Amino acid sequence: MVTRTPPAALPAGTPPSGPVVSVAPCCPDVATFEGSTAGRSSYFGFDDKTNQAINVGTDEYWLPPALAKTLPGNREKADGARWVSVGVGLETQAEISFAGTYTATCLPNCSYEVSPATLADVVTTSITASGVAFKIKGKAAGEGSLKVICDGKLRGYFHIWCAAQATLTLDVVRLTTSNTRPAANSISALQDTVNRVFRQALIRFQVRDLGTVDISSVPAVGVMEQAQTASGTWHTSPTMLSLLHTHADAALALRQNAIAAAATPPTGPNANLPRAGAYRLYYYIPAPANANAGGSVITIGQSPAFVFFDNPGSSDNSAAHELGHSLGLEHPLHNSAGDQFTAHCLGTLNQTTTALPATNTEPAVAAGQQGANVMAADPLNLMGYWRTKTVREPLRYRQWKACKRS
Repeated sequence: MVTRTPPAALPAGTPPSGPVVSVAPCCPDVATFEGSTAGRSSYFGFDDKTNQAINVGTDEYWLPPALAKTLPGNREKADGARWVSVGVGLETQAEISFAGTYTATCLPNCSYEVSPATLADVVTTSITASGVAFKIKGKAAGEGSLKVICDGKLRGYFHIWCAAQATLTLDVVRLTTSNTRPAANSISALQDTVNRVFRQALIRFQVRDLGTVDISSVPAVGVMEQAQTASGTWHTSPTMLSLLHTHADAALALRQNAIAAAATPPTGPNANLPRAGAYRLYYYIPAPANANAGGSVITIGQSPAFVFFDNPGSSDNSAAHELGHSLGLEHPLHNSAGDQFTAHCLGTLNQTTTALPATNTEPAVAAGQQGANVMAADPLNLMGYWRTKTVREPLRYRQWKACKRS
């Protein structure tokens, strides 16, 4: 530790002889953390909304007095601290930034401690400059915090959620009837999107294309579709979705029997069969009527999910949104228990969104949008209704915990 000796104290009222010497601390006043600018592949979940400071300028944990901080007992304290997720046995990267005055000889003297120590290891043991990459490795499922300590004092911290990475299977079916058209989307692009989004919650999907399932010969489906077409709107009621799911399953069972009986089994996606325990995603694209939603589920927390359009990019995000429902996630407006979003974010529903600068974890937010399912404090949340779907991706700490993992 580099030390500096202040000038000797003078009697009260005695002017100093010579110029006044300003003694700056050599230790950093505080350490803050941001998601890695290296991109999403360098980190899992990064959450700067859960502990969002309510009274900006007074609640942030990095404001003075900076010399003696205390790790809060409530890890959701609205003090501006960040959350990161990391898998057991996996590494995640943030960027550590020191504010205030510091010296190159002081920074390496900082120590980095995880509490509890059984939760994660600090991979980066020495910091020699502000704004450098900082890595931790998950050790055991649980929650805790990382502390930055210098000269025996707490200078900064962030919170950690650690879990074993879960791998789930997802079977995709392209439903066709006499009133629909086959979906023309990319399965590889879909897999990239859902894995990028749910990486935040330490979930990855193995996606399989089951090909096209034609249920145009089912009279009940045709009757309901004709009524919808006549009304000019494609109403996707739970009754209709349950009917589609039932007959698609029956068609897949017939396919399985045919493949088992065939002397020469067919090849290609239409030969693929459902996997036991897999989540199911249906593409059901109306033609010529328009669907009145981007997608839907029959029941929150259960499979299947449905997507009603196949525009590149935006339909993949709608698929991720509906998969979120299958995993148990809810809309901000419809989270009746209030347990998946913080009160300070929920309190900004249907308020005008202010322009937010781009960060290193999400793009800039345009000002002006408001809506019942848009939180102005967290507008790009996956489960909200931000108009530009391709940027609607972030999941937060409570949502990480709420996702089903099997």
